Amino acid sequence: MKLTRRDILRLGLGASALAFAPIRLRAEGVDPKSIPIALQHYSVRQIALLDQPKAYETIAAMGYQAIEFSADTGCLEAHFLKKILDDAGLKCCGGHLPKDRCEGDDMYRAIGYYKKLGAKTITVSGMWGSNSADVWKERADWFNEKARICQEEAGMFLGYHNHTHEFSEHVSDGVTGWEVFFQNTDAAVVQQLDTGHCVAAGADPVKYIRMFPGRTRQIHMKEHGGGGIIGKGSVDWKAVIAAAAEVGGTEWFIVEAEERPDTYEDVEACIKGLMELV
Repeated sequence: MKLTRRDILRLGLGASALAFAPIRLRAEGVDPKSIPIALQHYSVRQIALLDQPKAYETIAAMGYQAIEFSADTGCLEAHFLKKILDDAGLKCCGGHLPKDRCEGDDMYRAIGYYKKLGAKTITVSGMWGSNSADVWKERADWFNEKARICQEEAGMFLGYHNHTHEFSEHVSDGVTGWEVFFQNTDAAVVQQLDTGHCVAAGADPVKYIRMFPGRTRQIHMKEHGGGGIIGKGSVDWKAVIAAAAEVGGTEWFIVEAEERPDTYEDVEACIKGLMELV
């Protein structure tokens, strides 16, 4: 779906939008096998501290095609990190940042850093505090402004990654903060659903993928229960994968296995489980 002229004006891009391709909400459906699989760096953070090049080579050999960096990553200069990724045959599909690092010069530095790595998306790793509808609308306004900067500077997207409170604490009559937020954000704001947190809150990730078609450009494939191994817990993976492929506009499945960041066993079991399901 192409943005209309009215959408572009609403995004506040104006003439500067002409420098980039129009934002497309790709929701026409794809073969789930065509969606590449990345790994959230947080899953192997302790191993990577010991030998980053070896860690990425090992991950690539499992079948992962990219890394999404966590908020505590980025100590290496971009050209050094890019070389390590290139040597391992991996891409960078994005990175997580705390909200306070998306202000002022920090925002521009982050955009420049991830642009050098070839990423298309920067994702805010979480927001806490009041969950009233008005607060979520204020957060949506903030995201729209920062998403405009990402588009204008690098044609990049700004994502938001959930925890449990966005679904477990309703703002009114069963409406979640997540719904209010994405009803009031523009197409340049990515819905990066974390399936494990969503299910832990008693919510259904499929509902939100289908509620906001084309907005789930990236999805965190995290199991709930089952030792964190995809296919062993309570997430309805077949329904999640079908929704992501049919209407999500999903460009990356990003595996996250948080429980044992000092071993390769869990991330290897996760990609095997995911490949079997896909």
